[in-house]
Amino acid sequence: MTHTLSTPRARRHPPLAGEVVLGVDTHRDAHVAAAVSPLGAVIGTETFPATAAGYRQLLEWASRLGTVCRAGVEGTGSYGAALSRYLLAQHVEVFEVNRPDRTVRRRRGKSDMADAQAAAQAVLSGRAQARGGRRRIARLMRAAGLEGRYRRRRHLTTIPDPRAATRPDLILRQFGPDPAGVDTRWCGDITYVPTEEGWLYLATVIDIASRRVIGWATADHLQTDLVADALRRPANSVVPPGW
Repeated sequence: MTHTLSTPRARRHPPLAGEVVLGVDTHRDAHVAAAVSPLGAVIGTETFPATAAGYRQLLEWASRLGTVCRAGVEGTGSYGAALSRYLLAQHVEVFEVNRPDRTVRRRRGKSDMADAQAAAQAVLSGRAQARGGRRRIARLMRAAGLEGRYRRRRHLTTIPDPRAATRPDLILRQFGPDPAGVDTRWCGDITYVPTEEGWLYLATVIDIASRRVIGWATADHLQTDLVADALRRPANSVVPPGW
């Protein structure tokens, strides 16, 4: 198809407020652009040369219509590759849009303007996928001084000893509050907290009836002394009946 290159026409009205979504149908010699509002209304269409100067003119034209944050581009790996790189460098998020298949083109007819509008609509509908590989994202993060956060590996704290003798459950799984049973049933647990100096282990003793933390201790290890220190604090002041 023969494309007629034209200089963007100057608009007589002031720039439109709000965001506009850009859609581009790319070809070897020219790119057809459409600007669409977030509600899907077509604001304008224009044809630009597929050159560095044309990319700049395309973005300047769209920016006069509103704020350009997203652009749907057909052929980001071929005719639209250079345009995509330029838009990304200008902090415009680029979405890769698949070209219409033959069935759609036979039904709708081939129209560069319609394809450009469809590219913008694909961004609005969520059908288009954001363009950006892992290497590019890593490079941009390094340039911005950003680092990724990794999920910490679960720290294993309880390792049962298969040779240890089992103890009877004296509480019989009765963990409900009981105002009349204060200081008659205690339970405890151990958790761990990551710090800059390493793992900090925390042992607690809780009165089951009142839900009060009546004893606690911290250490850099998981040895028996940690649990014993947590028990000594409440044991020095309160002794449950039967102890």
